[in-house]
Amino acid sequence: MKAKAAYTTCLLALAAAVMLVIGCSSYKARSEMDEGKKEYRAANFQAAANHFKAAAALDDNLLTAKLNLAAAYRAIPPDPGVGTPAGAWFGQQAIEVYQKVLEKDPRNMDALKGIACTAMDMKKFDQAAEFRKKILTLAPSDPESYFWVGVVDWSAINEDMRGQKTKLGMAPDEPFRGNQNDKAVCEQARSANGARLAEGIKMLETAIGKRPEYDDAMFFMVLLLRERADMQCGDLQAWTEYQHLSDRWIDVGYHARKQKIQSAYEPAKKGAAEDKSDIFEAKCLQPNPMVPAQTVQTQPK
Repeated sequence: MKAKAAYTTCLLALAAAVMLVIGCSSYKARSEMDEGKKEYRAANFQAAANHFKAAAALDDNLLTAKLNLAAAYRAIPPDPGVGTPAGAWFGQQAIEVYQKVLEKDPRNMDALKGIACTAMDMKKFDQAAEFRKKILTLAPSDPESYFWVGVVDWSAINEDMRGQKTKLGMAPDEPFRGNQNDKAVCEQARSANGARLAEGIKMLETAIGKRPEYDDAMFFMVLLLRERADMQCGDLQAWTEYQHLSDRWIDVGYHARKQKIQSAYEPAKKGAAEDKSDIFEAKCLQPNPMVPAQTVQTQPK
Protein backbone atom coordinates (compact mmCIF):
# COMPACT_ATOMS: atom_id res chain seq x y z
CA MET A 1 0.00 0.00 0.00
CA LYS A 2 2.83 2.35 0.92
CA ALA A 3 4.62 1.41 -2.31
CA LYS A 4 1.53 2.28 -4.35
CA ALA A 5 1.20 5.63 -2.57
CA ALA A 6 4.87 6.39 -3.20
CA TYR A 7 4.46 5.48 -6.89
CA THR A 8 1.45 7.78 -7.18
CA THR A 9 3.37 10.58 -5.49
CA CYS A 10 6.23 10.13 -7.97
CA LEU A 11 3.85 10.27 -10.92
CA LEU A 12 2.27 13.46 -9.63
CA ALA A 13 5.67 15.01 -9.05
CA LEU A 14 6.77 14.03 -12.55
CA ALA A 15 3.60 15.46 -14.08
CA ALA A 16 4.10 18.68 -12.15
CA ALA A 17 7.69 18.89 -13.37
CA VAL A 18 6.59 18.34 -16.98
CA MET A 19 3.92 21.00 -16.66
CA LEU A 20 6.48 23.38 -15.19
CA VAL A 21 8.86 22.78 -18.10
CA ILE A 22 6.03 23.27 -20.62
CA GLY A 23 4.95 26.41 -18.84
CA CYS A 24 8.48 27.80 -18.84
CA SER A 25 8.94 27.00 -22.53
CA SER A 26 5.62 28.64 -23.39
CA TYR A 27 6.57 31.74 -21.40
CA LYS A 28 9.98 31.93 -23.10
CA ALA A 29 8.37 31.49 -26.52
CA ARG A 30 5.94 34.34 -25.88
CA SER A 31 8.80 36.49 -24.62
CA GLU A 32 10.77 35.80 -27.81
CA MET A 33 7.65 36.63 -29.84
CA ASP A 34 7.25 39.98 -28.09
CA GLU A 35 10.90 40.87 -28.68
CA GLY A 36 10.59 39.80 -32.31
CA LYS A 37 7.57 42.03 -32.85
CA LYS A 38 9.42 45.01 -31.39
CA GLU A 39 12.36 44.44 -33.71
CA TYR A 40 10.11 43.90 -36.72
CA ARG A 41 8.22 47.14 -36.12
CA ALA A 42 11.59 48.90 -35.85
CA ALA A 43 12.53 47.41 -39.25
CA ASN A 44 15.33 45.34 -37.68
CA PHE A 45 14.27 42.29 -39.66
CA GLN A 46 17.32 40.09 -39.06
CA ALA A 47 17.02 40.56 -35.30
CA ALA A 48 13.28 39.93 -35.53
CA ALA A 49 13.92 36.70 -37.46
CA ASN A 50 16.29 35.50 -34.75
CA HIS A 51 13.64 36.01 -32.05
CA PHE A 52 10.85 34.40 -34.10
CA LYS A 53 13.10 31.42 -34.88
CA ALA A 54 13.83 31.00 -31.18
CA ALA A 55 10.11 31.17 -30.37
CA ALA A 56 9.31 28.50 -32.97
CA ALA A 57 12.07 26.27 -31.59
CA LEU A 58 10.62 26.56 -28.08
CA ASP A 59 7.06 25.82 -29.19
CA ASP A 60 6.63 23.91 -32.44
CA ASN A 61 2.87 24.53 -32.38
CA LEU A 62 3.27 28.31 -32.22
CA LEU A 63 2.35 28.92 -35.86
CA THR A 64 2.37 32.71 -35.47
CA ALA A 65 6.11 32.50 -34.73
CA LYS A 66 6.71 30.58 -37.95
CA LEU A 67 4.53 32.92 -40.01
CA ASN A 68 6.35 35.94 -38.61
CA LEU A 69 9.71 34.26 -39.18
CA ALA A 70 8.85 33.76 -42.85
CA ALA A 71 7.65 37.38 -43.14
CA ALA A 72 10.92 38.58 -41.59
CA TYR A 73 12.94 36.46 -44.04
CA ARG A 74 11.06 38.10 -46.90
CA ALA A 75 11.74 41.56 -45.49
CA ILE A 76 15.49 41.18 -44.86
CA PRO A 77 16.84 41.60 -48.41
CA PRO A 78 16.23 45.08 -49.90
CA ASP A 79 15.63 43.38 -53.26
CA PRO A 80 13.44 40.32 -52.59
CA GLY A 81 13.29 37.51 -55.10
CA VAL A 82 15.95 36.60 -57.62
CA GLY A 83 17.50 40.05 -58.04
CA THR A 84 20.36 39.10 -55.72
CA PRO A 85 21.71 35.85 -54.25
CA ALA A 86 20.59 37.02 -50.81
CA GLY A 87 17.09 37.70 -52.07
CA ALA A 88 16.84 34.23 -53.59
CA TRP A 89 18.23 32.56 -50.44
CA PHE A 90 15.90 34.33 -48.02
CA GLY A 91 12.98 33.74 -50.36
CA GLN A 92 13.60 30.01 -50.32
CA GLN A 93 13.96 30.06 -46.53
CA ALA A 94 10.60 31.81 -46.26
CA ILE A 95 8.91 29.23 -48.49
CA GLU A 96 10.30 26.38 -46.39
CA VAL A 97 9.00 27.96 -43.18
CA TYR A 98 5.55 28.53 -44.71
CA GLN A 99 5.56 24.85 -45.75
CA LYS A 100 6.15 23.87 -42.12
CA VAL A 101 3.05 25.86 -41.16
CA LEU A 102 1.02 24.00 -43.80
CA GLU A 103 2.21 20.68 -42.38
CA LYS A 104 0.40 21.65 -39.17
CA ASP A 105 -2.50 23.51 -40.82
CA PRO A 106 -2.98 22.73 -44.55
CA ARG A 107 -5.67 25.42 -44.92
CA ASN A 108 -3.70 28.24 -43.32
CA MET A 109 -4.37 31.21 -45.61
CA ASP A 110 -1.42 33.27 -44.34
CA ALA A 111 0.98 30.47 -45.30
CA LEU A 112 -0.69 29.81 -48.66
CA LYS A 113 -0.58 33.50 -49.57
CA GLY A 114 2.97 33.75 -48.25
CA ILE A 115 4.20 31.01 -50.58
CA ALA A 116 2.28 32.47 -53.52
CA CYS A 117 3.77 35.93 -52.93
CA THR A 118 7.31 34.67 -52.34
CA ALA A 119 7.18 32.48 -55.43
CA MET A 120 6.13 35.56 -57.43
CA ASP A 121 9.12 37.48 -56.01
CA MET A 122 11.36 34.65 -57.20
CA LYS A 123 9.67 34.38 -60.61
CA LYS A 124 8.58 30.83 -59.84
CA PHE A 125 5.34 31.40 -61.69
CA ASP A 126 4.13 27.80 -61.78
CA GLN A 127 4.45 27.51 -58.00
CA ALA A 128 2.80 30.91 -57.53
CA ALA A 129 -0.12 29.84 -59.75
CA GLU A 130 -0.44 26.52 -57.89
CA PHE A 131 -0.86 28.23 -54.53
CA ARG A 132 -3.08 30.99 -55.89
CA LYS A 133 -5.43 28.30 -57.16
CA LYS A 134 -5.39 26.59 -53.75
CA ILE A 135 -6.43 29.92 -52.25
CA LEU A 136 -9.15 30.26 -54.89
CA THR A 137 -10.52 26.84 -53.92
CA LEU A 138 -10.73 27.93 -50.27
CA ALA A 139 -12.08 31.44 -50.98
CA PRO A 140 -14.14 31.24 -54.21
CA SER A 141 -16.28 34.25 -53.31
CA ASP A 142 -13.32 36.63 -52.89
CA PRO A 143 -12.60 38.69 -56.06
CA GLU A 144 -8.93 38.92 -55.06
CA SER A 145 -8.58 35.15 -55.39
CA TYR A 146 -9.33 35.44 -59.11
CA PHE A 147 -7.41 38.69 -59.53
CA TRP A 148 -4.15 37.20 -58.31
CA VAL A 149 -4.36 34.19 -60.62
CA GLY A 150 -4.71 36.68 -63.47
CA VAL A 151 -1.75 38.69 -62.22
CA VAL A 152 0.44 35.57 -62.04
CA ASP A 153 -0.63 34.61 -65.56
CA TRP A 154 0.25 38.03 -66.96
CA SER A 155 3.60 38.08 -65.11
CA ALA A 156 4.59 34.69 -66.53
CA ILE A 157 3.54 35.62 -70.06
CA ASN A 158 5.24 39.00 -69.94
CA GLU A 159 8.48 37.49 -68.65
CA ASP A 160 8.52 34.92 -71.45
CA MET A 161 7.59 37.40 -74.20
CA ARG A 162 10.25 39.88 -73.13
CA GLY A 163 12.85 37.11 -73.02
CA GLN A 164 11.96 35.91 -76.51
CA LYS A 165 12.20 39.43 -77.92
CA THR A 166 15.54 40.06 -76.23
CA LYS A 167 16.97 36.98 -77.97
CA LEU A 168 15.91 38.50 -81.30
CA GLY A 169 17.50 41.84 -80.45
CA MET A 170 14.08 43.51 -80.13
CA ALA A 171 13.07 46.00 -77.46
CA PRO A 172 10.88 44.34 -74.78
CA ASP A 173 7.84 46.46 -75.68
CA GLU A 174 8.36 46.25 -79.45
CA PRO A 175 5.54 44.24 -81.06
CA PHE A 176 6.10 41.14 -83.13
CA ARG A 177 5.71 42.04 -86.79
CA GLY A 178 5.16 38.59 -88.26
CA ASN A 179 8.04 38.93 -90.71
CA GLN A 180 10.70 36.34 -91.50
CA ASN A 181 12.78 37.50 -88.53
CA ASP A 182 10.21 36.97 -85.78
CA LYS A 183 7.18 35.02 -87.09
CA ALA A 184 8.38 31.59 -85.93
CA VAL A 185 9.27 32.90 -82.47
CA CYS A 186 5.94 34.71 -82.19
CA GLU A 187 3.98 31.58 -83.10
CA GLN A 188 5.99 29.55 -80.60
CA ALA A 189 5.27 32.15 -77.87
CA ARG A 190 1.56 32.08 -78.75
CA SER A 191 1.49 28.28 -78.52
CA ALA A 192 3.35 28.28 -75.19
CA ASN A 193 1.31 31.05 -73.56
CA GLY A 194 -2.11 30.78 -75.20
CA ALA A 195 -3.78 28.70 -72.47
CA ARG A 196 -2.34 30.85 -69.70
CA LEU A 197 -3.51 33.99 -71.49
CA ALA A 198 -7.07 32.67 -71.84
CA GLU A 199 -7.11 31.66 -68.16
CA GLY A 200 -5.84 35.06 -67.04
CA ILE A 201 -8.50 36.93 -68.99
CA LYS A 202 -11.22 34.65 -67.62
CA MET A 203 -9.98 35.12 -64.05
CA LEU A 204 -9.92 38.91 -64.35
CA GLU A 205 -13.39 38.93 -65.92
CA THR A 206 -14.64 36.94 -62.93
CA ALA A 207 -12.92 39.28 -60.46
CA ILE A 208 -14.51 42.31 -62.12
CA GLY A 209 -17.88 40.56 -62.20
CA LYS A 210 -17.68 40.08 -58.44
CA ARG A 211 -16.33 43.60 -57.83
CA PRO A 212 -17.48 45.92 -60.64
CA GLU A 213 -15.27 48.81 -59.45
CA TYR A 214 -12.10 46.66 -59.40
CA ASP A 215 -9.77 49.10 -61.19
CA ASP A 216 -6.57 47.09 -60.65
CA ALA A 217 -8.19 44.08 -62.34
CA MET A 218 -9.24 46.30 -65.24
CA PHE A 219 -5.72 47.55 -65.83
CA PHE A 220 -4.29 44.05 -65.76
CA MET A 221 -7.00 43.11 -68.23
CA VAL A 222 -5.54 45.81 -70.50
CA LEU A 223 -2.08 44.30 -70.14
CA LEU A 224 -3.30 40.79 -70.96
CA LEU A 225 -5.22 42.04 -74.00
CA ARG A 226 -2.09 43.76 -75.25
CA GLU A 227 -0.19 40.51 -74.87
CA ARG A 228 -2.94 38.85 -76.91
CA ALA A 229 -2.64 41.58 -79.55
CA ASP A 230 1.11 41.00 -79.71
CA MET A 231 0.51 37.28 -80.27
CA GLN A 232 -1.31 37.96 -83.54
CA CYS A 233 2.10 37.73 -85.23
CA GLY A 234 1.57 40.40 -87.84
CA ASP A 235 -2.21 40.02 -88.37
CA LEU A 236 -2.90 43.77 -88.41
CA GLN A 237 -6.69 43.49 -88.27
CA ALA A 238 -6.66 41.21 -85.21
CA TRP A 239 -3.94 43.33 -83.58
CA THR A 240 -6.07 46.47 -84.05
CA GLU A 241 -9.21 44.82 -82.64
CA TYR A 242 -7.47 43.75 -79.42
CA GLN A 243 -5.81 47.14 -79.04
CA HIS A 244 -9.18 48.89 -79.33
CA LEU A 245 -10.67 46.46 -76.83
CA SER A 246 -7.84 47.23 -74.40
CA ASP A 247 -8.46 50.95 -74.91
CA ARG A 248 -12.09 50.52 -73.84
CA TRP A 249 -10.94 48.78 -70.67
CA ILE A 250 -8.62 51.71 -69.97
CA ASP A 251 -11.58 54.09 -70.06
CA VAL A 252 -13.57 51.87 -67.70
CA GLY A 253 -10.57 51.46 -65.40
CA TYR A 254 -9.88 55.18 -65.13
CA HIS A 255 -13.55 55.82 -64.31
CA ALA A 256 -13.44 53.17 -61.56
CA ARG A 257 -10.20 54.59 -60.17
CA LYS A 258 -11.67 58.11 -60.12
CA GLN A 259 -14.62 56.80 -58.10
CA LYS A 260 -12.23 55.07 -55.70
CA ILE A 261 -10.24 58.27 -55.15
CA GLN A 262 -13.40 60.25 -54.50
CA SER A 263 -14.59 57.62 -52.02
CA ALA A 264 -11.27 57.84 -50.18
CA TYR A 265 -12.08 61.43 -49.21
CA GLU A 266 -15.41 60.49 -47.64
CA PRO A 267 -15.57 60.44 -43.81
CA ALA A 268 -14.55 57.10 -42.35
CA LYS A 269 -17.33 54.94 -40.97
CA LYS A 270 -17.49 54.67 -37.20
CA GLY A 271 -17.07 51.39 -35.46
CA ALA A 272 -14.42 49.99 -37.78
CA ALA A 273 -12.77 46.93 -36.28
CA GLU A 274 -9.29 47.44 -34.88
CA ASP A 275 -6.62 45.14 -36.26
CA LYS A 276 -5.27 43.19 -33.29
CA SER A 277 -3.56 40.50 -35.33
CA ASP A 278 -0.47 38.90 -33.84
CA ILE A 279 0.82 38.09 -37.34
CA PHE A 280 2.87 40.29 -39.63
CA GLU A 281 1.28 39.76 -43.01
CA ALA A 282 3.66 39.05 -45.88
CA LYS A 283 2.58 41.72 -48.34
CA CYS A 284 2.53 40.56 -51.93
CA LEU A 285 4.52 42.74 -54.30
CA GLN A 286 2.03 43.37 -57.07
CA PRO A 287 3.73 43.95 -60.42
CA ASN A 288 3.57 47.67 -61.02
CA PRO A 289 3.83 48.45 -64.72
CA MET A 290 2.86 51.96 -65.72
CA VAL A 291 -0.89 52.53 -65.86
CA PRO A 292 -1.59 51.89 -69.54
CA ALA A 293 -2.25 54.77 -71.90
CA GLN A 294 -4.44 54.27 -74.91
CA THR A 295 -2.70 52.44 -77.74
CA VAL A 296 0.82 53.62 -77.14
CA GLN A 297 2.39 50.48 -78.60
CA THR A 298 3.93 50.78 -82.02
CA GLN A 299 1.68 49.32 -84.66
CA PRO A 300 3.27 46.35 -86.42
CA LYS A 301 4.21 47.06 -90.01
